Amino acid sequence: GDIEKHRVPSFKNNMDTAAFDELWFACDPESKPRPGPVRKVFVSGKITRLSDIDADEETFRCSFHLYLNWYITKDEYLDYLQHRKQQTLAEWEPQWFPQLELKNCIEINAMEFETYGS
Repeated sequence: GDIEKHRVPSFKNNMDTAAFDELWFACDPESKPRPGPVRKVFVSGKITRLSDIDADEETFRCSFHLYLNWYITKDEYLDYLQHRKQQTLAEWEPQWFPQLELKNCIEINAMEFETYGS
């Protein structure tokens, strides 16, 4: 499969070595090479505005939100816990992000990325 369960130090107890959780993580692509995509990305979205519709030119303007979620690897999670323990979360980011490509797009006025969670 694309995910695997691991026993890791508990997030709730600030990495207390006596407490553990069993969590699901993305398979490490280096330890389990396989054909096909490395990560599954869960996608949802909403259109917030549709305007300037021109039927003759077959063009329109669209504002939308696109939400991408994915499982991180066990190593990324342990690195995240280290940064949390050292209170340096602002410096942490996952090793992998999905790439976003908008095909058939004539013009992009703005593309902003936000992170959620802590």
